[in-house]
Amino acid sequence: MSYISNIPLNQIAESGPGLGFIVYPKAIGTMPGSPFWSICFFIMIILLGIDSMFAGVEGFIAAAGDYFPHALTSKRFRCIFVGCVCITSYLVGLSMVTNGGMYVFQLLDYYSGSRIILIVGLLESLVIGYIYGYKRISNDMKMMYGFSLTWITCLFWCIVTPIFTFALFIISVIVYEELTYKRASIHKPYRFPGWAVKVGWLIASSSVLLIPLVMIIKIFQTSGTLIQRIKTLCIPIIDNSNTEISKFNVITSTGTLYNPDEKTM
Repeated sequence: MSYISNIPLNQIAESGPGLGFIVYPKAIGTMPGSPFWSICFFIMIILLGIDSMFAGVEGFIAAAGDYFPHALTSKRFRCIFVGCVCITSYLVGLSMVTNGGMYVFQLLDYYSGSRIILIVGLLESLVIGYIYGYKRISNDMKMMYGFSLTWITCLFWCIVTPIFTFALFIISVIVYEELTYKRASIHKPYRFPGWAVKVGWLIASSSVLLIPLVMIIKIFQTSGTLIQRIKTLCIPIIDNSNTEISKFNVITSTGTLYNPDEKTM
């Protein structure tokens, strides 16, 4: 493509949406049978987007089901809730198909889709591996599914994942640059204004601010000295009723339990 277009390679190879919707289609257009490969490529893009939406929506619904288990046991209410989530996601996504939609997409993708995921992944691995404890979660898995976790899972949860996520976060902070958008029609990249950068950081921090906020609230609600409060809060609450879980089946999408021996309406 660089030879055909007479453009330097570093100006052709780019990341982000331009790679999928500009560079790849041009490259496929130079191949034999390009219409067939173009159809296959864009079908793949559509299926990839649908698959990503399934994961995102199901993750949100599963979290809501864990927090409100009794409310989402009703099939009617669950359908209404899922419909509201999908409609809201659709309305939010409409902003990205307008004339300035690519700027909105770049802002959300750059600030909320990279560094914040590393922080959340680091905290999750630390909580599972050291606060709740690998042995406890392994016993829970054996109780629910009939098998324990292997040592390789413990190695990755407790050592490999925290080290890699922390290292990647530090590297991302070191190489951080202000957001710019390279437009194909204009050689000079568009530099986002200061207020847009602040909005981006606000969006990025909104997903992790609740973690230290809830920590501070829980510390104030617990009695004792500061060290005693932290030690108390780091001890997981074990529900003894979980010993009866083998009598039930688990609905993983809602986090609720039902007894197969009972008749359902």
